[in-house]
Amino acid sequence: MADSGLLASALARAARDDYPDWLAQAAATGGCSRPVRLRGKMRHIDPATGEILRTLSTADAPDGVIYTACGTAVPRSARPAPRPTGPIPTS
Repeated sequence: MADSGLLASALARAARDDYPDWLAQAAATGGCSRPVRLRGKMRHIDPATGEILRTLSTADAPDGVIYTACGTAVPRSARPAPRPTGPIPTS
């Protein structure tokens, strides 16, 4: 049986208005169970002039953070092919 607290938490998350944005961030972590939480401001700066083109704040993101993979999650497409465990045939 599922933990009732976990189920209640999942249902509450899914009912939030920012759920689609949160889900996109969670998916972008590649399945990391303990993603790094980045907090602060990002400034896009024109390298030629030094002009600040745009400023984004994590305060506007779900949970006030941006999630990124912890570095231990490896996307399935990036995993190496399984190696043979027995003798390798030679000709």
